[in-house]
Amino acid sequence: MRVRSTFFLAAVCGATSLSAQSQIVVPTGFGYELKPGENGIRAGLSRAGTTRHMQVTHKNRMGGKTMVIRQVSFRRWARTGDFPALTVQHTMKVGHGTVAPGKMSTVWGNNYTGKLTTVFQGTINLPAVKGGTLLHPWTVTIKFSQPFVYQPTMGHFVCDWQCIAPATSASWYRDARYVKDTANTPSYVYDLGAGCPGSNRRFPTISLAQPTGAVPGSSMTVGLTSADPSVTVALSVLGLQWQSPFPIDLSATGAIGCWLYTDLFLVAPLTVANGTGQASWPLPNITGLGGAVIATQMFLFDKKANAFGVAASNGLRVTLGNLPVGAGNWATDTIYALTANAATGIKVTLDYGVIMRLN
Repeated sequence: MRVRSTFFLAAVCGATSLSAQSQIVVPTGFGYELKPGENGIRAGLSRAGTTRHMQVTHKNRMGGKTMVIRQVSFRRWARTGDFPALTVQHTMKVGHGTVAPGKMSTVWGNNYTGKLTTVFQGTINLPAVKGGTLLHPWTVTIKFSQPFVYQPTMGHFVCDWQCIAPATSASWYRDARYVKDTANTPSYVYDLGAGCPGSNRRFPTISLAQPTGAVPGSSMTVGLTSADPSVTVALSVLGLQWQSPFPIDLSATGAIGCWLYTDLFLVAPLTVANGTGQASWPLPNITGLGGAVIATQMFLFDKKANAFGVAASNGLRVTLGNLPVGAGNWATDTIYALTANAATGIKVTLDYGVIMRLN
């Protein structure tokens, strides 16, 4: 059986409008995940000698709202070797440009409007990191000397990095991504942990009907299986938090072995029959919603499951996908040079850019 919540549209629109103005991850919107096949970009933070790197992010990937940016963070690409600690000289400039990604010129000054604003000039301490396949945290944060106000009405977001590193230094690879122009960036689902068994001693399990299809303008359908046949009602929960203090042990309530994986931002009942059920949450058709991260879980009214009379499902963390920027437009584009004084740069493959967290 299915239940559809009409409250999610208004609630998430309000929450996302606020978050889109305070923090965003570009060009993908993904703040926490690493997709197989992503690559690293060498220029910009550390490579032997001097480098320059300019990146343009399409305005549709900037959330569609005016944003005050006070700092930018990068994360280390996971799939490379160990990297020793290193201090480098760095200059960062930002601004607006009317030249869309995909049409960038290799002449630096042709890609931005007016003058770029210098927001950082000084040293950056790159931490020692281990290689491997795990996603690294946002280990490098550059705090701006002055806030920069990005306005989508003025064009696309332009970043210009210049870095001077020791001549013998190794490359510090940043996490980057290919982002196609006309295809939705898929959603990603991560399991937060197991639930607790029902009276049939089986663990209720939830999953997304379309794990990669939770994008603006669609519905996120959460399916339930393995519930006890006696269960007729459950609650579907959507939350905006999944980090500390979560998960919360519910054993004190009598629900031994049960965990709460997220806050109760939205709760909707659903009918369960023959151990299965569905909850469907509509997602607003707005660009700024792409990249939002939510969590979901279900709780089943199962009188014999435990002293509390409730069984819990596993928890899921869902990063919503992105809308395409539109036919003929690329999400991001990059040029670079191996000297800060080069008259022109070398163009990198279209739709390829460093992942940055702006806030």
